[in-house]
Amino acid sequence: MSAVFSIVKAVLMDRNVIIAAIGVVLYLNFVAYVQSYHKKPPKLRTIRRPPVQAVSEESEKNDTDTQPDSVPAKSQESSGAKKENNKRKT
Repeated sequence: MSAVFSIVKAVLMDRNVIIAAIGVVLYLNFVAYVQSYHKKPPKLRTIRRPPVQAVSEESEKNDTDTQPDSVPAKSQESSGAKKENNKRKT
C-alpha cells in the first residue's frame, strides 16, 4: 500500500500534472462563463419633452362648454330599438 501512495504522490507533485490541472480548470471556467453570458440590452433613448402643465378646473369647464352642440348624444332608446331590429332579422 505504501508503494501505491508514493507513486500517486509522485504523480500529483509532478510539475506537468499541476500545470495541466490548472489549465483544465481555467478552460472549464471560461466555457461556463461563455455558456452563461447574457448580452445587456441596449439602453432606451428617451425623448425629452417639455413638462406638462397642470390643467385647472376652470379650464376643464371651459373645454366642455366649447364642444359643439350640433352632435346629439345617443339615447338609450335608439340603441334598444336597434337591438330589437337585429333580433327580428335573425
